[in-house]
Amino acid sequence: MIPKVLSFQTLHDLGVVQLTTSEVNSLNYITGSVAIERQLLEVTEISQQGSVNHLSVTNTSDEFVFFMDGEILSGAKQNRVINTSVLLAPHLKTRIPVSCVEQGRWGFVSKRFASTDYAAPPSLRHAKSAAVHMNLKESRSYMADQGEIWDRVEMMSSERKVHSQTSNLSDVYESHRLGLDEVAHSIASTIGANGIALFVGQELVGIDVFNRQDVYAEYFPKILRGIAFEMMRPRKKVKKLVEAEARFKTEELFDRIMSASVETYQGVGIGEEKRFSFERVTGLRLEHQGKLIHMTAVRDIPAGAKG
Repeated sequence: MIPKVLSFQTLHDLGVVQLTTSEVNSLNYITGSVAIERQLLEVTEISQQGSVNHLSVTNTSDEFVFFMDGEILSGAKQNRVINTSVLLAPHLKTRIPVSCVEQGRWGFVSKRFASTDYAAPPSLRHAKSAAVHMNLKESRSYMADQGEIWDRVEMMSSERKVHSQTSNLSDVYESHRLGLDEVAHSIASTIGANGIALFVGQELVGIDVFNRQDVYAEYFPKILRGIAFEMMRPRKKVKKLVEAEARFKTEELFDRIMSASVETYQGVGIGEEKRFSFERVTGLRLEHQGKLIHMTAVRDIPAGAKG
């Protein structure tokens, strides 16, 4: 997979590379957000009693439906983050693995879950993905470390000086809504792109590549809000990123990903996952019928680290 860089943009310490790859738009599927809005799909607790780490998703449509790793769903008994990327087949009910991002609530506010307009920040996605990868190796389980997720939500609340009665990550997001929206509205999705590489200063912190350009365009502002939220963490001053360096580091990380050893697992829905990790990077490629559905790679940045 050789990326072709289409654009480079910066905003404060954020650098955004948008790119395209081969075999774009080679499969038809829609996002979970679109399916929920069109009432083609229901996301609920698995039962009246519920389960912190699983949700039930019923696809009543003729469409294949996609949810992204790190996507946040709100409602029902508590808000959740999706543990891995999932492609759901038409007319099937599937149990998907999630983690709680609202520790202090366990009671219904709605029967069904709704989508949100932001994704988890890269540091949370990294911690979750690394734990899932370890659990897959040891027990074939898509579970993350729930205690670590709660600890990170608490840390994010404390760093941003936000008090949430239910320890809800979404409350922290909403308290900084204006700043997150400023970032999401200041950088536009590039026509023809299906992938993004994100930098904080000179550090490449994440890559997401999608099969479909329309799916990429829908997730683009969610991913931007996630990285904007990340950048609110206390950190030392970072060095300015220039386009040539951004292009080089993007292509270099793609090379590392494609040459890395992988472990292959049956996907939560359909397709298969190819998991990889090296240095401070962890990620996955979700594939179906030999075609890439979604690739993500995230690098953890400790608070206070230089870019």
